Amino acid sequence: MSSPVIIALTGPFYSAQSRLYVEQEGQDPASVDDLLEGVLGRAVDLAVHHLPPKPPQLQAPGFGSCLWRGQCPLGHREDPTWLYSAHVQGVLSRDGTGTWVVGGHALPLLDTMPGHQGQLAVFAEGSVEPDASADTLVQEAQDLVQLLSGLKAAVGEEP
Repeated sequence: MSSPVIIALTGPFYSAQSRLYVEQEGQDPASVDDLLEGVLGRAVDLAVHHLPPKPPQLQAPGFGSCLWRGQCPLGHREDPTWLYSAHVQGVLSRDGTGTWVVGGHALPLLDTMPGHQGQLAVFAEGSVEPDASADTLVQEAQDLVQLLSGLKAAVGEEP
């Protein structure tokens, strides 16, 4: 049986040369674009959002998820409570401008995620409960990735 988790990323997002990356603790930066290109054309459930620290920093922009130090191009200076969040289902594609699209919903990831702590989880379509929250989806993905890493270590494979 294959895992329902296709991609699970958590960390600060940044852009370089019009591509999106995530810095993950103890790992090389992950290219979001390369990972999504690997599932282009597949039916997926995708959840992505800014991720404040726990506990949230109530007086900080994005509750602490914004790393722009007061210069956020998304307007965290004007509305520090705003957080980007999307949960969409459908076939993953890319439009003519390079924007990722799921089920007809454009995901302006390159405009919304750089300079923010965030999470991105992609699941095989149909493997997610219809009313699951983004936090629940990402936690389930992280738990499964941790379990699989532990299993790989137990059988002597590199995680």
